[in-house]
Amino acid sequence: MMQGKPAEAKTQYEQAFERRQRINGKTHPQTLEAISGLAEALEAQKLWTDGEPWRRNILQAMSKTEPVNSAGFAEAECALGQNLLRQKKKTDAEAALTQCCSYYASKLPEDWERWNAQSFLGEAIAANPTRYAEAEAMLLESIKKMKSLAVNSNNLEAQRIPETARVLTDLYEAWQ
Repeated sequence: MMQGKPAEAKTQYEQAFERRQRINGKTHPQTLEAISGLAEALEAQKLWTDGEPWRRNILQAMSKTEPVNSAGFAEAECALGQNLLRQKKKTDAEAALTQCCSYYASKLPEDWERWNAQSFLGEAIAANPTRYAEAEAMLLESIKKMKSLAVNSNNLEAQRIPETARVLTDLYEAWQ
């Protein structure tokens, strides 16, 4: 995405999507890359509801060409889950995030992506008062693992640690 210019990036990704879909078809990796860029540009402008259908389109197209238990599919599910969290659609977010966490736990058990996804899943689960203990355990484990991996991660990834701590604080306040 164009650095700091999401509105311009949105226009460019829309044009790239139209062009790539016309040339390569709906399920081609370059078309999906353009759709992902478009969704990111919308989300950078906090247009979560506008980004959601694009996130769903990516998953639908990928389901025709890629195994559901693949890194690309898990990444797309995680992106949809994060989008849904921002819209406060916690139950829907939980479904997408559960799928991607399952993949990461089995294929990348000690990778940043696993713990990042789990922190988002914990955030989704924290919306349910009957599952506060489950959310707490997930969030605490995620923070611990992300801190240990933060040395090798970029600054954008490391920002998720204090965000997760804020989710945990909110959970404790609601739990009282």
